Amino acid sequence: MKIVVSIRQRSFARFVAFDLAEAARRLGWVVHWIDFDALTQQLRGAPRETWQATLARVTDEVRAFEPDLVFSYGIEAILPPFPDALPDDPWRLADVARAPVACFFYDFGPPFDRPVDAATAPYIDRLQAADIRVFCWDRHALADLHRYGVAAEYLPMAVNDQMFFPPVAGTRRDAPVVFSGGPTPERCDVLRHLVPFGLSVYGYDRRGWTSDAALEESYKGFVPERDRLRHVYQRARLTVNVTRAHGRASLN
Repeated sequence: MKIVVSIRQRSFARFVAFDLAEAARRLGWVVHWIDFDALTQQLRGAPRETWQATLARVTDEVRAFEPDLVFSYGIEAILPPFPDALPDDPWRLADVARAPVACFFYDFGPPFDRPVDAATAPYIDRLQAADIRVFCWDRHALADLHRYGVAAEYLPMAVNDQMFFPPVAGTRRDAPVVFSGGPTPERCDVLRHLVPFGLSVYGYDRRGWTSDAALEESYKGFVPERDRLRHVYQRARLTVNVTRAHGRASLN
């Protein structure tokens, strides 16, 4: 089996995509990895022609790879990979790969956070196509998908056991409280109470975190490298999780 795995968003979703790729490799499958987020950082400020040339190169690489299957974090495979630079470009990984797509749903936000309308109908239509199958770990969300007429299966989330192990001897627990993730009103409301106890926040969306006066000093930046973030966790005396509201029947 030859699998294409990619990540588009700048969040800790990238670690889930890494582990999907690792799971495929452990099965003996060949993986072609595409980091659209890294490309976005590299090309920032480049002219439109450079972004389009990058997509042409990615197309050639995917076609030469001839994948049997595409792994998609959520619906990323049917979204534009460079939404800010090329918002109107028709390029979609699901179409370019010419292979079936397995969509893994760990979050259940847009476009499923409102009734189907003119804006969301194209996504629902695409997910109903015969070349896409959805795998979801939230049973409430799974029921919603079935109501939308989307072929979906329940698949609980697992972990990559090779990425979780005790810290090396001598590692100091010098970070009293650690949170990692993006800012939401619910998260900020909870975390403000923890600032006096030595809170450190590591996450994406710097503007969202630093615009909160109470949390600005606690924000330590985004850590896109998994090994480095693991070291942050190993220094923590306590880690806090505040699950996003759209995980109605799932537990992080």
